Amino acid sequence: MNSMKATSIYCKLLILLCLLFTLTGCSEQKVTKQIFAMDTYMELTAYGKNAEVALKDIIGTINQYSVELDPEVEKSTVYALNHADGKEVTVDPAIADMLATAKKVYDRTGGALDLTVYPIVKAWGFIDSAHTVPSAKELEQLKSVLEREMQRGVFGMS
Repeated sequence: MNSMKATSIYCKLLILLCLLFTLTGCSEQKVTKQIFAMDTYMELTAYGKNAEVALKDIIGTINQYSVELDPEVEKSTVYALNHADGKEVTVDPAIADMLATAKKVYDRTGGALDLTVYPIVKAWGFIDSAHTVPSAKELEQLKSVLEREMQRGVFGMS
């Protein structure tokens, strides 16, 4: 008799817990958006009463950085840095933080993350889909320029 009573109590508790879990999910609004930015398809999901506004803000930020960090867009920060020829370039503090962090990761990983590799990637045709094989001489020249840049710090940042 005691085991039947205990089983009944456990079943009631289990049902109560299941009801509680479903009730907590009802108050949470889920919003999902899909975007294409930075040459990547992204699916973003936010929860809560401000989910729609949060995703709108996040998508705006992603789109802003998609332009600011694109080395092929002439009005971008990265384009300006890549074409500065040693001159100073004013950089948004958030981008400066990103570059400083990338430099730290480069140093700590022995070069596993190297933002200066872009000219080599471009020489191989991965940017414009030309898909060419650069000469060994061209790659050596690019590599020596990149090594000098990294000694100065990423984009001249130390």
